[in-house]
Amino acid sequence: GIVLLIVVLALGIGYAAITDSLKITGTATATANPENFKVAFTGVTSAVSDGVTTTVANGDTTATMDVTGLTTTGDTKTATFNIKNNSEELKALVDVSTQSITNPEFFTIDAKVANPTTALAPNAETTVTVTVKLIKTPIEAVTGTINVVLGAEAVLGD
Repeated sequence: GIVLLIVVLALGIGYAAITDSLKITGTATATANPENFKVAFTGVTSAVSDGVTTTVANGDTTATMDVTGLTTTGDTKTATFNIKNNSEELKALVDVSTQSITNPEFFTIDAKVANPTTALAPNAETTVTVTVKLIKTPIEAVTGTINVVLGAEAVLGD
């Protein structure tokens, strides 16, 4: 019995001495898909209020603002646009990238996003307010073209 026990132990030790382990290595890669990040305007198609006409295509990335009725230095007209983060998982940091108006001799423009340093959660909304100001009283009709570009940066959700 003792001999048999010694033989079994010797076989087990011998088997363990000649076994090896197997390893699997590699990489996993994920790429960004622009379809996963969707930030767009929301709201009415067209509205007129106090000399400001806005046009917004719900779910689109462009909107327009036409201003009339500026006559005296200091006159301002303001429009507010709603922006929604339509992403399912990604948060969005939305802020003004560039703003300009042609004919700066007569006009200034000021665009501000509400809470630009707070990441907008999926399906949450924020606003951008655009104000055009007349800085010089005209003696004839003058025009300026408005240009506001908003940047939306994807941020990983929790």
